[in-house]
Amino acid sequence: MKISMSDFFSDKGPQIAGVMLVVGIIAAWLASRRNDNRRKEQKKAEHITAVNEAIQTISSVWNSLSLYRKETIDPALSSKDPWLDMQAQVDSQFETINFPEEKLMFLLRTEYADLFAEYLAEERRYLALMGLIRERSKLVLETLRPKMEKLGYKPGKSFDINKVEQDLGQSLTTKLKELTDGIAKHTNESIESLENFYHRFRKDMTEHLDGEKILEVEFEK
Repeated sequence: MKISMSDFFSDKGPQIAGVMLVVGIIAAWLASRRNDNRRKEQKKAEHITAVNEAIQTISSVWNSLSLYRKETIDPALSSKDPWLDMQAQVDSQFETINFPEEKLMFLLRTEYADLFAEYLAEERRYLALMGLIRERSKLVLETLRPKMEKLGYKPGKSFDINKVEQDLGQSLTTKLKELTDGIAKHTNESIESLENFYHRFRKDMTEHLDGEKILEVEFEK
C-alpha cells in the first residue's frame, strides 16, 4: 500500500498511523526473535565445543594412563619386586592436560548437573594419581637410588632382596610398597572410570544437544 504525506493529514490519518504502529511492533518482534535465535545458536555452538573439548580431555587422560600402565606398571608387576623395579617418572613424560571445567558449567543449569560433578571427580582422581606418581618418583630418585649406591648395590647385579629391605630400612621399603600398590590400583580404576564416564557423557550430551554431532573416540585395548 502506497502512502503519501497528505494521507496522514486526511481522515485516513489515524487509521494509517495505527497500521504503521502495528507494522513497527511486528518488525521489532521479528528482529528480537531473530536475535534470540542467533544467541541460542551461538550458545549451542559454544556448548558443543565445550563438550567436545571435555571428551578430548577424557581421551587424552585415558591414553596417557593406558600407556603408563603398559610401559611402567605391567612390567614392574611381572617382576618379583614391583616396589623396587617400577621405573620412576618425570613430569615431562606426562603431557600437560587441562580440564575445561569452566566451559562445562552450563550443565549446572540442566538436568545433567550430576555429569559436571562426575567430570570434576575424574579430574581430582587424575590429579591425585599424578601426586602419587610424583611422590614415588621423588622418593626413588632422591632417596632410594642414592642409598642403594651407597650400600654398594649396582644395577644388573643379583642380590638378596631380604637383605636389601633390611639395609634400606622398614620405613623406606614400606612406603615404596604402599605407593607402588596404590599407583597400580588407582591407575586401573581411573582407566575403567574414564571409559564409563565417556560413554554416559557422550550419550547424554547428544540427547541434550538435539542430536548434534559430538566427538566420538575409541578406546584401544
